[in-house]
Amino acid sequence: MKKFCFIQKEINIPGLKETYRILHVTDVHIAMWDAHDENTVITVGAHKGKKLVSEFGVKRAKHFSVEGVSTADQFTDLCNFLQADGSSFADAVVFTGDILDFYTDAAFEFMLQNLNKLPMPYLFVLGNHDCIFSRHGQSLTLARFATLCGENYKVQTLTLGELSLVGAYNGNYTYDSETLELLSDAIRNQAHVLLFQHVPINSPALEKDYQRLGKHNIVIGSDACPTQSTSKELLMQMIDREDSPVHALICGDSHVDHSGPLTEKITQHVSPLFRDFPPVLFTVKGG
Repeated sequence: MKKFCFIQKEINIPGLKETYRILHVTDVHIAMWDAHDENTVITVGAHKGKKLVSEFGVKRAKHFSVEGVSTADQFTDLCNFLQADGSSFADAVVFTGDILDFYTDAAFEFMLQNLNKLPMPYLFVLGNHDCIFSRHGQSLTLARFATLCGENYKVQTLTLGELSLVGAYNGNYTYDSETLELLSDAIRNQAHVLLFQHVPINSPALEKDYQRLGKHNIVIGSDACPTQSTSKELLMQMIDREDSPVHALICGDSHVDHSGPLTEKITQHVSPLFRDFPPVLFTVKGG
């Protein structure tokens, strides 16, 4: 069985009595399809009407493979490892989107089969890739994902003792009014919250890392997403107020490894692409 050596990070929370270990998995980009998708034409996005799902899938599967090993096989290796030994080092797993590179029934069933192996609770937050290209339409596809998200894909909560893990959907690079309302309810009266979402929020520290790595900064509140600034400000007013229980924001999407200040009281962590680096294991303890 393949062993994993995770990236180790700490989150210190003043007043937290217990220690919790949270494994963060993001941006796996599983590309998988079957005979039902062989002749399905892509109907959305830049490839609309130009490519078949299977044609697109071949290129994407190759792009995310490592030395011929597909991300599907890498994901299976991870879930098998967690099934065998995960309870000894992780109290929960949080997935923050783009676990699928595009939606097919074959990919969803494959992912679900592996998730069912996990011996610990998990939180599943959607990204911008998980639902694209579905031949069922977005509403039916989102309803299927909702079964993994406590029946509500927009906001969900996993409670570990005094620590609340809250997932918020922003895979469309914004927060709609329903998401903001649900999030406000989810964090109200909580003692300690870690907030998980797919797309990071722009900050000077994150911009600096993008410049250092030569990457394009496409995150909420950046120049590349100027129309999303209103929803970002509403979110920040909620989570950064003096009595907010939110201590850290943990994201994926950007394919970089980043930890830095989002505000004076909130640290933002962005975990890297699954193909390039192992997942991040957060040790959360009293400060």
